Amino acid sequence: MIGTWEWISTSYTAGGEDTPATVSYTLQISFNEDHTFLTYRDEVPQMSTYWAVGEVYAPPAFIQFTMTGEGDTWWDIDFSYDGTLYMTLRDYQALPSGSVGPNTKTELYRQRSPVATETFSWGDLKAGFR
Repeated sequence: MIGTWEWISTSYTAGGEDTPATVSYTLQISFNEDHTFLTYRDEVPQMSTYWAVGEVYAPPAFIQFTMTGEGDTWWDIDFSYDGTLYMTLRDYQALPSGSVGPNTKTELYRQRSPVATETFSWGDLKAGFR
């Protein structure tokens, strides 16, 4: 999970899918070893916060999740490899029946090189919204 990831798509359980082509922008996320979590839009820094792993005891099992200071919580993370490493993030945990809650989503990312950008300040970020 450590590294920089390029967004490929978001699929919604209620139907529909977003991709860079349908929304006209790209997204990048970066999970760093020091637990900083960075987000970028079109390779421009958007936010810097933290990420952490937690557990919930739901008898008879412990369920692990990953969360960020931005409020994201992913209950299911998978990786696949076909010459490129892919990461799938789901904001839900499927029930034993196979069902999931409404209004949930699955995000797909591919591993990439770090975003080439200088360190930014909160002043730089605020200036981008003026």
